[in-house]
Parts: sequence; structure tokens; C-alpha cells
Amino acid sequence: MKKPLPQIKNLKESEVLYLMKGNTHVGNLYKDYFEHRTSLAEDAFPAFNVEKKIHISKNVLIPFLSRLPNKNRVNYPRLLESYGLNYKDTLTDFMLLGYSGAYLPCDPFWLMNPFKNAEPPFEFVLKLNHVSISSFELYKDLFEGWLEKGYQIRFKPFKEDKSLELAETNSGGYTIKNVKWIFVEVKPYEAI
Repeated sequence: MKKPLPQIKNLKESEVLYLMKGNTHVGNLYKDYFEHRTSLAEDAFPAFNVEKKIHISKNVLIPFLSRLPNKNRVNYPRLLESYGLNYKDTLTDFMLLGYSGAYLPCDPFWLMNPFKNAEPPFEFVLKLNHVSISSFELYKDLFEGWLEKGYQIRFKPFKEDKSLELAETNSGGYTIKNVKWIFVEVKPYEAI
């Protein structure tokens, strides 16, 4: 039997989500506008014209919402659990995009929640098999920023009979072995 993910207790809504294409940050999604970070058509999200740097619209989330699972699915509560979420929690569409990553198996785009305005404590689940390098490396700058502010970060791997194995690479990054999911908890430093 698979070990269940813990439930996120401190849900936070970010002010921005990073649109990633594989490992490259190509845009910023806000609740009412989208901003390109690339001028290359091949890196642009297909729903928005790359020649227009900023797209302001009350409907800007619509192309991304179609990447979420249908709420009428029988297994919808179970899908939310796979992200550490409870279907009884009040989740905005923007929060759901941020916590789920809005991955599709047919394209390289996904959303990364940088928790820009989130004050600890908060938690999230990192899925490690959706990009060619570890999500841990993509979040490394965020982790370092939180540590510099004096916050604690705890990582809880979830895979039966395996422990989290971090190894520093020659490039200064990290690799993770034997783990597909990591529950990340960020909270104020607690003196012992």
C-alpha cells in the first residue's frame, strides 16, 4: 500500500505563478493578466500572442483552467489528495493552478508556485518527475531566500522504503534519487 501524502494545512495563494516550459521560466501568470518573459515564438504559451508582451483580461486564466482535472470526476477528491489538498478546503482556481502545477502529458508547459507573497508557515508538494531536471533545482533559489530570512525548511520524501537522497552536482545543483514526491514545509525558525 502506498504511503499517503500529508495534508497541506496552511494553504497560501501566491500573487503570481511562473509559467515554465520544461525548466525555463517563460511567463508570469497573475489573476488578471499574463506577462511573457520571452520574445521567442517557440517558447511562448500558444494561447497568447508573443508579440504582445502583456495580456490584460478578466479571462486570462481560461487557457490554464482547461489544464485542471474536471471537478465532476468521480476520483476528483483523490486527485486533490495527490497534491496534499483536501477537496473540502476552499480553493480558488488560481490556488489550484499553483498547487497542482497544471501539468499535461502532451506539452512541456506547467505552472510553478513561487509563493511570492506567502508568509510562513506554508506547505506544498513537489512532483519530481515532470521535468528533465529535478524540481528541487528549480526551487533552489526560493529555498535559499527563505533560509536567508531565517525560515526553516523541512523535506519529507514519499516513496515506500526509500529515503531522500540529495547529492550535490558539479554545477552546484542537486540531484534526488528514489523519490517522486516531496512534501515541503516552510515555517519560522523555532529556537530549541
